[in-house]
Amino acid sequence: MKGFIKWSGIVFATLLLVAFIGFSLWSMQMYEPTAELKHAVALNKIVEDEDVIIAPENGNGKGIILYPGAKVKNTSYSYYAKGLAKEGYTVIIPKMPFNIAFFNSGRAADYIDRYPRITEWFVGGHSLGGVAASMYAEKHNIRGLILLASYPAKTNDLSQKRLNVLSIFAEHDGLTSREDIEQSKALLPKNTTYFQIDGGNHAQFGMYGMQKGDGKATISAMKQQDQLIATTLRWLKQQ
Repeated sequence: MKGFIKWSGIVFATLLLVAFIGFSLWSMQMYEPTAELKHAVALNKIVEDEDVIIAPENGNGKGIILYPGAKVKNTSYSYYAKGLAKEGYTVIIPKMPFNIAFFNSGRAADYIDRYPRITEWFVGGHSLGGVAASMYAEKHNIRGLILLASYPAKTNDLSQKRLNVLSIFAEHDGLTSREDIEQSKALLPKNTTYFQIDGGNHAQFGMYGMQKGDGKATISAMKQQDQLIATTLRWLKQQ
């Protein structure tokens, strides 16, 4: 009997190890920034210890922490970040454990502590990154939440929280549907601002090429990014 228990434990531990290795290899198969983005943004100037950090010299005292989508390289959102930073916002896109924000939804606190001169913080995210950002927003007092093709998990009800929320979604998104957005409205404050990018899709909320399961965009990635920047800035200036 003892021998059976011993070998069962060894088999179980081996299966766990194999599963962990398999998961690690899967998580490392990332969506990388496109050549177009690399041409538009000098990535070597904004990456610090694998985090994207853009802190303008003449900052406006407001910061944005953006959680990347699952398995998407954080630099893939650099064009969006640069567009916001040009208006004085400090923008941070952290690298997440196993490249999935869900494993460290509280990461924003590290940067809020690091930049005490910033008096107003907005936290947001793309896709699963937005789910993780919603988890953070539920437990902390921040100025606002920015959801890019994303919505809170059913366990994160923000409807009664004093929170400014911007939800941007896309017409041809094959991974976050209009139905998903509509159903999530019950979890968000009534004053939430919604905006649809006509012709856009899921992957073009970043600049990392095609994504499995996504719809086909009828506008370019750059055009979607420019709309994304303009919409976000318009909302931010109203807060």
